[in-house]
Amino acid sequence: MSAVSAQAAARDLPTAERWQDAELAWERGDYVRALTGLETVLRGTDASTFRERIALLTGENWHTSHVADDARAPRFSPDGRRAAYETGQGAARITRVIEMRDGFPLVAELTGSGLVFSADGARVAFLIGQREQTQLMVRDLVSSRDEAVPLSGVVPAQALFHPDGSLFVVAAPVGDVRTRLYRVTPGGAPIRVSRTDSVVAELRMAGDGASLLYGVGGRSPVQIGTGRAFATGPARRQFAIMDVATEAERVITGESPVMSADGSTVAYITRTDGTNRVHTLPVGGNAEATDAYATSDPLTNLALTPDGARITFQQQPREDWELFTVSRTGGAPERVTREIQHDLLPQWLNGNRLLAVVGEARHRRSYLYAG
Repeated sequence: MSAVSAQAAARDLPTAERWQDAELAWERGDYVRALTGLETVLRGTDASTFRERIALLTGENWHTSHVADDARAPRFSPDGRRAAYETGQGAARITRVIEMRDGFPLVAELTGSGLVFSADGARVAFLIGQREQTQLMVRDLVSSRDEAVPLSGVVPAQALFHPDGSLFVVAAPVGDVRTRLYRVTPGGAPIRVSRTDSVVAELRMAGDGASLLYGVGGRSPVQIGTGRAFATGPARRQFAIMDVATEAERVITGESPVMSADGSTVAYITRTDGTNRVHTLPVGGNAEATDAYATSDPLTNLALTPDGARITFQQQPREDWELFTVSRTGGAPERVTREIQHDLLPQWLNGNRLLAVVGEARHRRSYLYAG
């Protein structure tokens, strides 16, 4: 059957069958037939029934706004009112803070990188300088006043605001690369709070500020001074959970840890004897981890629902990556995708909406899944 006669046949179908034919054509990559069929549906008497389904299929239900060229490292303030992104390279790298409303008006342009917002979005902390001259700065976005954070004797690599206004800072003593975790209260000196003697990196915080999660060991985020074994070390195979109130630190063997948005659960991966295992762990106390899933297939990129009840991950059962979801207590996994292309980088937006990307890097698209 020729392409013309196939399209003519599709036009003669009832609307529901015409929609199904177009949807199947889209899924197999026959976009000419798919778009022809979808256009016919939209011209029919049942167009209102299928308009949203067509928009969801083609991606036109979600509008994209152009914010900036040559931009990277986007992040939002906790209240969602502001965002920031970086542009430029090396010493010329700058960070712009914008309002998340029509026109995306500029709030501040800072010479620096690694910006983080305070809990109320009114202040930002960021790094300026390079190597041993790196400094941590705080800007008040209302007054536009900058203030250097006093970090005598240590070189900062990362910072996070706690809801109480203090800063947690990953930093290394001058002349070393072994980073530690420090807490800095307004007007105070840095106080070390981590206990491990190994490298600390990749600091994250529970939404309420009750717990911290950070990598232990491996490559240092500071590439200066002595201790080159730490600067060029292996991948991280441990992480730590810290109770902020007591500063109790629990070090766990595992990699790629993620924390649920409510701070209740951590999930992580172990790899032994050809088996990749997903584990879950309550953040508080000293409970043992639960083995939620195991496979000999390649597995990576964990994502927890906000309440920590379910974990989604990438698994490669054959040639391409697919997404699967499993309960934190274990059981049979649910397969989310069956694409011929790679399904990657899952993130839960809320308890029933999963965001992921599909395809190779040169032509990836974002997909939403109902969970």
